[in-house]
Amino acid sequence: MWFKKYLVWLMDSDFGKREHKRLNNHGTWYDFQTSSIALFLNKTEIVRDIIRSNIEQKIDTKIDSNGSQPYEKERSKSMDYHIYNLQAFFNLARVGDYVGIDLWHYGSSKGSSLKKAIDYLLPYALNNKAWPYKQEGLIGEDNLADIMCQASKHYESTSYRQIYKAIIPENRIDGLDSLLYGCISN
Repeated sequence: MWFKKYLVWLMDSDFGKREHKRLNNHGTWYDFQTSSIALFLNKTEIVRDIIRSNIEQKIDTKIDSNGSQPYEKERSKSMDYHIYNLQAFFNLARVGDYVGIDLWHYGSSKGSSLKKAIDYLLPYALNNKAWPYKQEGLIGEDNLADIMCQASKHYESTSYRQIYKAIIPENRIDGLDSLLYGCISN
């Protein structure tokens, strides 16, 4: 009962409607949270509507054709926010898997895609290139490991696994990544 009321509040309240429209990570995380709750409640049409709106509108708007995320660039920790928003998109793609909608391999007419967004981060994550935007402090390696682990399961490239293994020490099997995505460090 509580989740049903919460879903209605998320979708119908002024606050929820504002968050849904946000072009930065707030809107992406809102969509993930709302679709996850709808999936839990077996409201698959709501899930499909949320996922379809992400394919048709939000990936095109939130991810440029080169893979950068324009609404995360101006943040004081912009690489962290690129990672954080992509983490929400990847989680949303996992929800889409349950209702037969593939966000993982979607490519817009302008060239935006989740794969482009992860590939955009590769040279910076591998330390082959200096991040061109403001980044106060070190990046959150746990979130980077999370998206690299997920990417290694959905896309053909050894780079994702290479970065994941560089972040997660050889002597540690990351229980959460292993449980959620099947990634282990060795």
